[in-house]
Amino acid sequence: MLQTDRLLKKVFITIFFLFIFVFPFNAALSEENLDHYPEEGFELYQVDDFDIYQKETSLRIAYGTTVTVDANSPVPFNWIVLYVVGSQKTIKYVGGASYGAKEVASQYGDIPPNWIITHLEDLGAATRRYIKYVGGASYGAYEIASQYGDIPFNWIITKLSGFGTATKRHLKYVGGASYGATEVASQYGDIPPNWIITQFDDLGDATRRHIKYLGGASYGKEERASSYGEIPSNWAILWVDTHYRYLKYLGNPPQFGLTERISRFGEIPEDWAIQYFHANGEYREIICLAHAQLYKTVEVYLFGPLPAGWFIIHTSDWRRTIQYIGI
Repeated sequence: MLQTDRLLKKVFITIFFLFIFVFPFNAALSEENLDHYPEEGFELYQVDDFDIYQKETSLRIAYGTTVTVDANSPVPFNWIVLYVVGSQKTIKYVGGASYGAKEVASQYGDIPPNWIITHLEDLGAATRRYIKYVGGASYGAYEIASQYGDIPFNWIITKLSGFGTATKRHLKYVGGASYGATEVASQYGDIPPNWIITQFDDLGDATRRHIKYLGGASYGKEERASSYGEIPSNWAILWVDTHYRYLKYLGNPPQFGLTERISRFGEIPEDWAIQYFHANGEYREIICLAHAQLYKTVEVYLFGPLPAGWFIIHTSDWRRTIQYIGI
């Protein structure tokens, strides 16, 4: 009986130790991983690398760290493949790079975000990619990239030079622009958000796009955009002609109940609803529902989006009665 009591006492002490010291430590370590390394694919890094994994979880991993892994091992986020030899490959960590950092990657694996391929080197049986980090750039920064690889967010292609495999893309960073800033982009590549195309230049064998930044606009601002390209959110199309769309910014309206007449084209801005469709179908009258008092009711058109917090309480013919009950 005495031996049984001693055994139970040891079991109790062991369980107490696990709950007080071991389990909380593991939970904290897991929470740290989730907080600092949410990138998809990190958990897939399954090679014989316990020490490397511990460096990741304790945030001690440094830019430039290299490790050799099995050739079939997944490549984690922000690592590049330096080279592959037989059944193994050497990878390098490039997270935490500074603007302008340069690396040489093999032809295998993805190039992380905000890195551009500046040029390729043909080694016969393999290809090396020379890459450069362009994250953290200032407005107006200029870079030259090869024709291969993605163009990072907020960079535009101003022109192309060279021919064939030697083609180069001339890039300009337009992040951090102020309202009204203008740029000239080539016909290639995407136009970043909040920029509109104001006009085109036909150069015969190429086209230039003149673009303008509309971010940071105040309520009521008006602009003219070409008939091509995206219209930023909260800009309504007042009317159109053969070549242009005439816009007005309706974001951040100052008071409830304002009305505007807009064309039948384009999205309805946030905080607005369609009140009437004009008989000819060419125009819509919209009403501002921002700054409504709680339980305020309004009659609007039967179709079209409603702002958050508004609910339909009655429908009749082509009308809806809606009420604001908050979010």
